[in-house]
Amino acid sequence: MFDKLILKKIFFNLVIGSEQSAIRYFIQTILMVLIARYNNVSIFGIKEHRNLLLVRGVFGAINFISFGFSLKFINPSDTQVIIIIKS
Repeated sequence: MFDKLILKKIFFNLVIGSEQSAIRYFIQTILMVLIARYNNVSIFGIKEHRNLLLVRGVFGAINFISFGFSLKFINPSDTQVIIIIKS
């Protein structure tokens, strides 16, 4: 158990949070593609809905980028209050 804690501590000190997230999401994407292929489901959705999915993805990306900038330039507690008020 002590060895696992040391390895975990070393791993988390060497790999910063954004890299950990990138690795996690990359593995998650591969797994979801494999599951979709196994169940014979289209990865990009039904042809009639692809434009809506693209628009949804663009607005989602804008949301995440805006949230990142707000955390950089605004006090985080103020950012959370603004998000909760808008919901």
